[in-house]
Order: sequence, then structure tokens, then C-alpha cells
Amino acid sequence: MAKDELPKLDRKALEKFAKKGMDPELGWVRKPHSSGQEKGRNGKKTQFTVNALGARSNPGYDDKYPAISLFGDSYAFGRQVNDDETWSHLVSKQIDLNILNFGVGNYGLDQAILRMQRELSKHPSQLTIIMVVPETICRIQTTWKHYSEYGNTLAFKPRFLLNGDQLIYQKNLIDKKEKYLKYADYLDEIKLNDYFYNAKFKHDILTFPYIFSLARSFPRNGPLLLALLKAKISNLPEVIDRPFQMILRKNHQISMSLYHDDSSNKLMEALVSRAKSVAKQHNSKFLFCMVPQLQDIELIERYGIYYQPLLDRLSQFTNVLNLTDIFTSQDKIGRCYTHDMYGGHLSRYGNQLVADIITEKVRQLLDEIR
Repeated sequence: MAKDELPKLDRKALEKFAKKGMDPELGWVRKPHSSGQEKGRNGKKTQFTVNALGARSNPGYDDKYPAISLFGDSYAFGRQVNDDETWSHLVSKQIDLNILNFGVGNYGLDQAILRMQRELSKHPSQLTIIMVVPETICRIQTTWKHYSEYGNTLAFKPRFLLNGDQLIYQKNLIDKKEKYLKYADYLDEIKLNDYFYNAKFKHDILTFPYIFSLARSFPRNGPLLLALLKAKISNLPEVIDRPFQMILRKNHQISMSLYHDDSSNKLMEALVSRAKSVAKQHNSKFLFCMVPQLQDIELIERYGIYYQPLLDRLSQFTNVLNLTDIFTSQDKIGRCYTHDMYGGHLSRYGNQLVADIITEKVRQLLDEIR
């Protein structure tokens, strides 16, 4: 709606966010000595803990030499599984070395690189891994997640712009709690640097007279309104979750379209090149991994691996691991993902599949170093 151009921030949510997650540079981060619990749709509870370094706890390995540092999004972090079920922990068990897991939910490749710059200077490692989902091509083009994930109003972030072959760093403008309360003062620049303000958010706003606005947007909003009505009168989890799943599906379609956009691909290539350079500066070998979300698998079944051409270009100058095939070859794909409202993160079984492949690659790369 038009009022969502300038949403009122929840003061209580802001106080909680400032205490537990806000980071002036990165936008948000997991704080050292923190913990949390998540409850999946099936009622299963999972626990995560973050150690003194700000990395996810790696039971039995936290005190060992950190040969590997890991950065990325929630698939790197291991959301929806316990500390001893993440793929990074399962790899540690196979190679008997510690992995510092600095993954953070909803991070883009840009934020992962900035955190990589911060942490490698304090915690050098022989090998640096970045793992992201294909949707990262969207995340690297936003400065306020509200413009691409409507309602995610506390998620302001930095990004990089590409000018020719040069990456131009755009700092996070909302870097203090006081600025959240005055964020409107910074919106002109935020909108200017956010691809999704014009490409998505502004296009979807319903305006008066609403009947005409709804008619114009009926291909999107018609099925969504019907799904919302059904969710209101149902107590079935799959019906209640359907509107959100429809939004996720649309977001993944946008992500797929950006892999056919030249400027988006060039930005991805420049960022991966930047990541490799940062690793090299810290005498660390680099590995870039991409793992599909459940909704990506649905699109891949229809259109093929739409991000493969990009990964092929990246593999010409760095180590790349595409983890798609291990999922598309599964007879029961549902075993690989948890059934949560966010589209499904990797299950314990899915994490084990990833760990087995990454362990083999990690051993190869560590042998090259030695």
C-alpha cells in the first residue's frame, strides 16, 4: 500500500534488534555468546549457539585449530538444524579440523565478503569458503530489504555498485539506532542504490481507486487474495503457508530472471573476484559454493540450472562447487529440506549430503596447500 513507502518501525522490535543483531557495517550479525531456538512447522525444535568469536559453535572442535573459515547466508550457518547437525560440523568430524562458521541468515554475497574482510584479519585460516543460495543475485542489489521482502523494515544493508570494472562500496546508511528513527532522511539515497525499489516495490503498490489498481495487478494479487482468504478459514499448515509460499515462488522467479541479466552477472563476477582477492591477501585459499533452495529445485526441473552459465564463468578464475546435482538426483527431495515457512532449509540429511561433497573438495584443496 502507499503507506508502506514510509512504514512506522516497531519500537520494541527495534530495541531487541539493536541489542541482539544490529551491526553498523554489515546491517545485522549473530552476536558472540548468543543462542536461540527455532521451531519448525512439524513442531521439531532446534538450537543454535554462537561462541566467543561470533562463529556458530562447533561441538568438540571449537578449541581446535581453525583451518577453515566459512561465510555466507543461512545455508552456510545451518538454519533449522542443531549445532552438531550443520554441514560445517559434519565436515569437521571427517577432517578432524575446526571450521569457523560465520554464516548469517539472509546475507548477500556482498555482506559475506565484508564479514570475510573483518574476520580473516583476526582469525587467519588456510581455506576460506563462501556458500550462498542463487537468490544472492537479488540480495546484492538491495540496500533496504523492505523493497524486495515487504515488511522486513529493520534490514538496512551496504552494497557494492559496479562502475565499469570497478566495485564502488556503498556503506550502510542506517548504522546507528538513532538513524532508524530518522530513516526517512536517508531514503532518497537508499532508493537510488536499491534495484528493487523501481523494479518491484514501486510497481506493486496499490493506489486509489483500488479497484483499478487491483485490476491492473490481478495476475499477481488475484491468486494471492484468494490464498489469503483460504488461509483465514483453514487450520491446515499447508493452506496457511500458501500465500507466503506464493511470494517466495515469485521472488525465486525474479532471481532466475536476473541470471539472464548482463549487469547482474557482471556484479556477481566482480564480487566473487573480490572475495578471492581478500582470501589471497590473508594467504588463504578460496572456494565458492552455491546450493539451491527448495524452490530453486522446482524451477530447475522446468528450466534447467539457470545459474550454471555464471558458475562456468566463475570457475575460469577460482574454485567453484555447484551442489545442485546432489539434490536433483534425489528420489525424495523432501528429505533434503526442512518444512518451514521460509521455503525449507537443509535438513540433517541434506546437510550430510553437502558435507560429503564438500569434505572431498576440502581435502583436495588442503592437500594443494601442504
